[in-house]
Amino acid sequence: MNRHFFGISGAFAGFMISGLVFWDGLGLKFSYMFIGAAIGLCIGYFVAGLMIAYKNEGARLIKKIRNLNPLRGRDINEVIDAVGGYTSKQAVTITDRDNEQGAYYNFVEGAYEVQLLVGADDIIIGVTKEVHHGKDIKASYSG
Repeated sequence: MNRHFFGISGAFAGFMISGLVFWDGLGLKFSYMFIGAAIGLCIGYFVAGLMIAYKNEGARLIKKIRNLNPLRGRDINEVIDAVGGYTSKQAVTITDRDNEQGAYYNFVEGAYEVQLLVGADDIIIGVTKEVHHGKDIKASYSG
C-alpha cells in the first residue's frame, strides 16, 4: 500500500464521519463534510508517513554495509571510516583461533543492527548477527 491509499482512505473516512456527526435532520451540511475530508486527508498522509519512516529505519546503514561487501577479510578501521563509529565493542576470546583475543563490534541505526567479529589483527572474521525490525537477515548476503 502506498501513501496515497492512506490519504484517500482518510479523506473518505473524514467525509463520512463529518456527514454523520453534522446531520441536522433536514439534510447534510456539505461544508462540514469537506472540512472533515480535509482533516481526514491530513491524518491519512500523516499515518502513511509514519509507516514509511518505520519501514526505512536503518536504510542508510544497510546501504553502507552492503556497499562494503564482502566484509570478511576487511580491516575494521576501513568499515568504521565508511560507515561511521560503532555503537559498542565487546572483547571476546575466539576459541576457533587458539584463544585469540578479538572483539565484537556492533553498529546500530534505528531498527537495524549488525555485529562483526574481529580478530586481534583488526581483520573482520565474519558477520555474527544482522537484524532488521527483529528479523534475522544475515543469511541473505553476508559472509
